[in-house]
Amino acid sequence: MHQEHRGPGIGAAGQAPCAVYTWHPFLQQRSVLAGVALAIDEFFMELFLEFLTQQWQLASALLVCVLLLAFHESRRGGQKVTSNQLVAMVNGQQAAVVDLREPAEFRKGHIVDAINIPAAKVTERWAELEALREKPLILVCKLGQHSSAVGKQLIAKGFDKVHRLGGGISEWQASQLPVVKD
Repeated sequence: MHQEHRGPGIGAAGQAPCAVYTWHPFLQQRSVLAGVALAIDEFFMELFLEFLTQQWQLASALLVCVLLLAFHESRRGGQKVTSNQLVAMVNGQQAAVVDLREPAEFRKGHIVDAINIPAAKVTERWAELEALREKPLILVCKLGQHSSAVGKQLIAKGFDKVHRLGGGISEWQASQLPVVKD
């Protein structure tokens, strides 16, 4: 059933007509559910705010810990970049991509123009990295874990434009970006 209700003033002389209100059982149910959800949200928000005011020391300590963790993670072995950011950096800033995987894995597929320096041999091949000191370096490993340790070494040696591909080559391939096979 569908009913219409016209507001007051309809047909009265000199008054503008009012809007037509439509009533439907489904719409009424929806508005009741939305009202209940809003009341629950307000109730939990009040509880949350009450907790924060009573336990402000704990809440402050938690906030500080979260901020410190976020800061530490962002500075860990260089700034984390996405696949799209890597492409933009290579095209716009002539960034050098250093692949830290073993040569066998590198030959199975790597980013175009990437330089293969396995993580275990970084100290042996330091001269190659020194030649790239002025360029932004983007470190790539399999899953994005080993690049952090090498990034720390580079930052300790004075490299200031060190970045690491978040998720490594696995993330690059999951984004369906091209790889070169040797």
